[in-house]
Amino acid sequence: MSLSFPSGVLAHTRLSWLDPCKSRRITVVGRQKMVVYDDLETHEKLKIYDKRVNSIRRTDTFGEHQYAYHYGSVISPYIHHEEPLRVECAHFLECVAQRRQPLTDGVNGLAVVEVIEAAQRSLRTGGRIVEVGGAVPDDEAVIDLAGIDRARDAAARQSIASELDAS
Repeated sequence: MSLSFPSGVLAHTRLSWLDPCKSRRITVVGRQKMVVYDDLETHEKLKIYDKRVNSIRRTDTFGEHQYAYHYGSVISPYIHHEEPLRVECAHFLECVAQRRQPLTDGVNGLAVVEVIEAAQRSLRTGGRIVEVGGAVPDDEAVIDLAGIDRARDAAARQSIASELDAS
């Protein structure tokens, strides 16, 4: 699945529960460095690569174009491991106890559902490009959550928070 963002950033994902090669890896490629996070690694989950390519000079033809490759060091900073589900549950309980909005709330959940629905629409139509949160054709049997009024959702959240503060 390919995602393009208004900023020009592109993301490519490969997802499969059936893939015989289990992987949970995120690679971010920047202009100067690359970062790889591998959740299946036991010790060095995060690696920062000082690796890049620079164009030496501009030319009009591909054959004359030259690149300078930079291969630097690899850094693997220590990351304290905690069970993710335990951290998530502890954060939820902390938010309830302190009446705070969680880092990922219903609005974030809605955004995730919108991406999944867009991917499903694209898959059903042979991989055509679809807009996240875009209109859903009437003949598709999916729940259209894109029409939920975000302002109404924010007002409802504020109302609940006010009721909690009053009690």
